[in-house]
Amino acid sequence: FTLRRSAAAIRAALAGDASGTQAYERTERDLESGVVDRAGFASVWDFYTELRALAAARGFTLYAVVMPVHGIVDAPAPADHPYARFVRQSLDSLGIPAYDAHVLWQERGAGSELFLPYNKHLSAAGNALLAEGLGAWLAARPEWQVVPAR
Repeated sequence: FTLRRSAAAIRAALAGDASGTQAYERTERDLESGVVDRAGFASVWDFYTELRALAAARGFTLYAVVMPVHGIVDAPAPADHPYARFVRQSLDSLGIPAYDAHVLWQERGAGSELFLPYNKHLSAAGNALLAEGLGAWLAARPEWQVVPAR
C-alpha cells in the first residue's frame, strides 16, 4: 500500500499534478469501503515477484506483513474485508507467507484506537500488539522450530 502511494505521488509530481494527495485519499476511501482496484496493485505484485526471485537467488526467506488499515479495523470482521482477503490471496498465489494484521486486530477486538490520531499510522501500543502477534506467528512457523540436539 505504501509502495502504491509512493508511486502515485511520484507520477503526480512528474506530471505536475498537485492533486496526488487527493487521489491517494480517494483511493484510500474506496479501499476502506471495499472497492479494490486490482489493476492498481499490479506494480506491487511485480515488486513481490522480483523480491521472491531475489530471495531464492540470495538464500533468504521472504515474508510479508499486511499492515492493518485504519479505516478497516473498526469493521465487524476486518479479516474478512475485501482488501484483506485480496492481499492474502494475492500473496498466497505468489507463494509468499504473509501475516495479516487484520486477523490479529479481529482476534483481539482491537480497533482504530491503536493508531495515531493525526496520520493513521500505528501508535506505540499498536506496534506492540503487531510485534506480539508477528512474533508468535514467526515462532510457530516450521522453519523457525528448534530441533533438540540428540
